[in-house]
Amino acid sequence: MLGHPGLRLVGAALIVLAFFEGTADVLVVVLALDLLDLGEGGVGYLNAAWGIGALAGSAVLALLLDRGKLASGLAAGSVVAGVAAALRERGQSRSPPTPAG
Repeated sequence: MLGHPGLRLVGAALIVLAFFEGTADVLVVVLALDLLDLGEGGVGYLNAAWGIGALAGSAVLALLLDRGKLASGLAAGSVVAGVAAALRERGQSRSPPTPAG
């Protein structure tokens, strides 16, 4: 059963998605507090937006599952998440941090 290519693809996609999910959870806090100055409530709003996106994504995945194309949908989602993270990282400035004080 593990030799099935679709199963391997879904497993690899879920590993990549779990990595980005954990990274994004940490970055949401940094984004809300340091970059956007939203305060602690802003973290909640950004997490709520993340949840709304997850609900929309699950609706799309349900449609893909109904059509029998779940593995390709998960792989495409992993690629989109990876490209978005790479572009976000590339767009940030590389200036060295200034000492506090």
